[in-house]
Amino acid sequence: MPIISHDTPRLNAILDEGEAIFWEYIAEAYPEASSGDLSPAEAINLSEAMRSAVTEWLQFNCDTPPAPPRVTEILLHRIEYNYDEDMELTDGDMEHIAYSISQGISEGELSTLVPVTTEKYDRSVRGYWKINNCPE
Repeated sequence: MPIISHDTPRLNAILDEGEAIFWEYIAEAYPEASSGDLSPAEAINLSEAMRSAVTEWLQFNCDTPPAPPRVTEILLHRIEYNYDEDMELTDGDMEHIAYSISQGISEGELSTLVPVTTEKYDRSVRGYWKINNCPE
């Protein structure tokens, strides 16, 4: 299941609409206001504060806890991995992990392009892997 707070296009659209509704409400509550100007710095601060608050709210109320890591074996090492979404390790990421291990690296990030038929561009799914030869 995707992590809802990471759905940036949806979050951007909702925040844009929410901010517009907020200012409409303020303008109705203060009809004596002669304009709707706000300094650029304060407008940026407000937008960032709203994004932070909504993201945290989504994380506490909507996001599911991360799934337990999946396990595979690469170059005689037990590899634990997971993605932001429920998916298997891709061939490209398996090659990336094998190369990283050959270079002495024991953990790292994953990033895979997933084809999307409904949008113009493929989207990136992120993940993480690590060697864990001695699980508890």
